[in-house]
Amino acid sequence: MKFPADFCPPEGVEVSDFYTVINWFHQGTLFVYAKPDIQHSLDDAKKQVDYLARVSQNKGGSIFIDIRNAPPVSVEARNYYSSDEGRNNITGICLLINSPVAKVVGNFYFHYINDKMKTKMVNKTSYGLDWLESLKC
Repeated sequence: MKFPADFCPPEGVEVSDFYTVINWFHQGTLFVYAKPDIQHSLDDAKKQVDYLARVSQNKGGSIFIDIRNAPPVSVEARNYYSSDEGRNNITGICLLINSPVAKVVGNFYFHYINDKMKTKMVNKTSYGLDWLESLKC
C-alpha cells in the first residue's frame, strides 16, 4: 500500500491492514489511513475500537485519521463512535481533510454542538500532530 507522503508509518512500526483502513499505533496515537471508495461500517468501527484497546494495552490514546479520500462513514458507525463504548479511553480525535471550508464548518460543529469528545479537523498533518501532542499535557 502506498501512503500519502505526509501521512505514513515510521519505519519499523507494525502496520495492520483492515478492509476499510490501515492502522498503526505510535507514541500513544492510533493512526488511521482510510482507504478510498470503501464505506466504513458499524462492524469496522467496532474493530477499530477493539484494535486501539489491544495495541494500547487498554490505556487508550488519541486517534489521527486521514479521511482526505474516504467516503463518509455509515450512520451506524458514526453513532457507535459517539457512544460511550465507542469513545472509551480516547483522549481526542483529529481528522485530516482537504477542504478549508469543511474544516471551518466541522470545527464549529465539534466545538459548539458536539462536545462529547475533543475533536479537530485539520488540513495539514503537522497541525494535527501538534494538536494531538497538546492533549497529552
